[in-house]
Amino acid sequence: MALTHQFKKTVFFPASQVEAIFNYHTCIESICKLAPNYVKIKIIAAPVPLKLNGKVCLLVCLCGFPFLWKAKIIEYQQNVSFVDCSTLGPFSYWKHYHFFKSNKTGTLMTDCIKYSLPLGILGETADYLFVRGMLDKIFSARHKKALEYFANKARENKEIKL
Repeated sequence: MALTHQFKKTVFFPASQVEAIFNYHTCIESICKLAPNYVKIKIIAAPVPLKLNGKVCLLVCLCGFPFLWKAKIIEYQQNVSFVDCSTLGPFSYWKHYHFFKSNKTGTLMTDCIKYSLPLGILGETADYLFVRGMLDKIFSARHKKALEYFANKARENKEIKL
């Protein structure tokens, strides 16, 4: 039986409303916009907007290697959290929790992923050598792009209000 690993990454959006952050991350087009340059994503099928029991099918090309990724939204609480679970992809198990928490100064978003790799000891070696680092690099890039998007939105709103 494969080991289950956990990856967690948190980002804080200053002066941002939880509704805006949540809506942006449940808009399927955002998955393409947030991908780093070396990850190409084509949406094959997805509900608009994402919703409970919604099924997503993506064609992902990571570092030149294409694969299908299918997932289902298995939990959904508006402005609080949603969870997608992979039904087809490079991982033998993938459950991605998205948590959103607001306070007076902004919104905290946490990605928590529980995953297992196929191929036994080879998969575990791959996790140690590069999968965990790749996840950190991808989610750091995603969070940076999301922060830039909301910083630009805030600047646009300030310019409009002047």
